[in-house]
Amino acid sequence: MTPKEKAQKIHDKYYFEIWNNVSFDDESEVYESAKQCALLCVDEIIKHNGRYYLLNGGELVEKIYRKENRYLFEVKQEIEKL
Repeated sequence: MTPKEKAQKIHDKYYFEIWNNVSFDDESEVYESAKQCALLCVDEIIKHNGRYYLLNGGELVEKIYRKENRYLFEVKQEIEKL
């Protein structure tokens, strides 16, 4: 699954959950709320993974962290574009 497809899938899950359970005056509010939830979700996964890689510190560890989590960073960028 491409980062763009994954971003849309995560967003859609939040969108439908919010649409069915929260009252909003405008569909665009639901869309933006779902976007923010999707960003929070991906950020939490990135942070969790970061604890594992960055505990030891150092530039090499940072490079490994960025490489291993590149997909998640790309998904986050795609969510931001929505």
